[in-house]
Amino acid sequence: MKRIVFLAIMAIAFLQGQAQKESTHWHFGKYGGLNFVNTQTLTSTTGTMLNNLPTLETGFLNTTEGCFTISDKNGNFLMSSDGRVVYGKTGNILVSGLGGNVTSSQSGIVCPDPGNSNRYYVFGFYNGGKYAIIEFDSNQVGTVIAPPTSLPVVGVQEQITAVKHSNDKDFWILYRNSVSSIAALLLTSTGLSNTPVYSAISGCIGRFGYMKLSPDGRYIAWNMGGSYSSVSASYGIAQFDASTGEVSNPKFVNAYLNNTTYANYGVEFSPNSKNVFFTVWAVDDGAYLSSTLPRTTCGVYGVNINNFMATPTFSSLIKIGNTCENIQLNSDGRIYGTASGGYYSLFLIPNPDDDIENIKLLEFSNVFNSSARPIAGLPTFMSSFFNAKVTEKSFVCTSNDFKYT
Repeated sequence: MKRIVFLAIMAIAFLQGQAQKESTHWHFGKYGGLNFVNTQTLTSTTGTMLNNLPTLETGFLNTTEGCFTISDKNGNFLMSSDGRVVYGKTGNILVSGLGGNVTSSQSGIVCPDPGNSNRYYVFGFYNGGKYAIIEFDSNQVGTVIAPPTSLPVVGVQEQITAVKHSNDKDFWILYRNSVSSIAALLLTSTGLSNTPVYSAISGCIGRFGYMKLSPDGRYIAWNMGGSYSSVSASYGIAQFDASTGEVSNPKFVNAYLNNTTYANYGVEFSPNSKNVFFTVWAVDDGAYLSSTLPRTTCGVYGVNINNFMATPTFSSLIKIGNTCENIQLNSDGRIYGTASGGYYSLFLIPNPDDDIENIKLLEFSNVFNSSARPIAGLPTFMSSFFNAKVTEKSFVCTSNDFKYT
């Protein structure tokens, strides 16, 4: 029995060791960044002590919103970008003129080349789109293989996301193509498709804000605002077919989350794709968007996906914490958040897979400073990096063969 327990523990340790490390470095905001390799222990404002929290890293970007970052499979930093310029590991410029914009919520994204593990496609989106191809050697030194090239896209909005194809090899790059349409480009080992797959989604409206695919590739969610009118804002969830690139069965609310002039903004899934979280944003880099409401009007709302798909109403959401304005999942299974306007705290959802009523938002003060701080945006990653997919392994125990999945 002891041997069984020991081997089970070893199996769990093996699985934990398989966590993907492409998201171990984040660059965002005004030279802000987080380092998930060098970690620390911190105590929250409510007295909760947590280990393995990221440390402050000075980034290369000075961006209000749009940004993306990627590391290699071992966690070594490769590059970061504001959607316009791509910076290498020393802050050297690898690519310029990528086509994104610092005021676009999601100005770009990076995807591995399905045919070459050392190459990456970097995308910049803003009223159109471009991509470039960069190859890295074993010392994380990048070489541009293909300079920025225009994409076959029109009517591009501020939202872009990506996930693996159902074949577990290729990738889908999804972007919001118009006021009520989502388009998907297929990236394979032979290159990028010139023919997007279009899906008409009537309730997907708004100008700024985030759109993300679930780690398991089954859902897509968005949270967007526009002018201060409920008719130009929405938050919702739809189903995604990772074999065809099609989006269907949208469930949404065309309104601001808290029925005020504060803006819909961030969105994120739990690692097991069971829950989704929406945030409210109200503070620019220097001032509140509304001087009549407190910062606590901002915050994070959570909902079980099945519940929202069955009853897509504001009343189905639960507010799990205040102040936090944007959120991003990491490969450690936690969701991290920030607030803009010179707010130096790091926010954290330590248990996003749990039932919504058991989830709370923690705040850790003074993680950032005036020289390295968040503004509005957090880096956009390919959602598949966070999919806790377990591959079948076998091991021998007490003269019998067992398999765990």
